[in-house]
Amino acid sequence: MRFFFDNCISPKIVEALKLLDDQGHTYEHLKWKFNRGDLKDDEWLPKLKAEGDWIIISMDLFNKTQEENQLMREAGRSVYIFAEGHVQLPHWEIVRRIVTWWPRILDHAKSAKKGECSLIPMTSNKFRDY
Repeated sequence: MRFFFDNCISPKIVEALKLLDDQGHTYEHLKWKFNRGDLKDDEWLPKLKAEGDWIIISMDLFNKTQEENQLMREAGRSVYIFAEGHVQLPHWEIVRRIVTWWPRILDHAKSAKKGECSLIPMTSNKFRDY
């Protein structure tokens, strides 16, 4: 599986997941893929859509416009969004939560439908449809 992380998640966390991976998945960060970190969602989402088959991981709710939300769903094979509140947590708490959820994301992504978007809540251990 191919995982794409946007700027809401630190490249250091993505690098750690990549180093810890024992299944041969591909890990890509927005800054690595496009050699810059200042791209707006409506710039990089169409590029991912054109490539296809990326699983998008973010802390951005993609709810600025209806068009952006639709583009996000079309761009990813599936999408996983850490719910509002995660981005305000201290760095090591974000790391802990991502690492804790990672095995569940891997398992869930195997059977996720194209365009499926799952919200990772702050207080529950179950995915929610987004």
